[in-house]
Amino acid sequence: MKNYQITSWVHHFMENHVQKGEICIDATMGNGNDTALLSKLVGESGKVIAFDVQQLALDHTKERMEKEGCPDNYQLILESHEYMGN
Repeated sequence: MKNYQITSWVHHFMENHVQKGEICIDATMGNGNDTALLSKLVGESGKVIAFDVQQLALDHTKERMEKEGCPDNYQLILESHEYMGN
């Protein structure tokens, strides 16, 4: 097996399993690295919902999404992922 850093391994996994049109949740958006990748992978017909409790995380993620030209297929929520069922 190839030697990956955990982030690289997770991105490799997502790239091989997430398909166009799917709905994905990023429970802790942080700086938006995973959110941006998911947005690109699911494409225009998909949806990404990302959660974080910090306004700074949401701001950084929104900036990254715009900078990277991600499709308008995401929703950034300033709330803990523990409430995603609501």
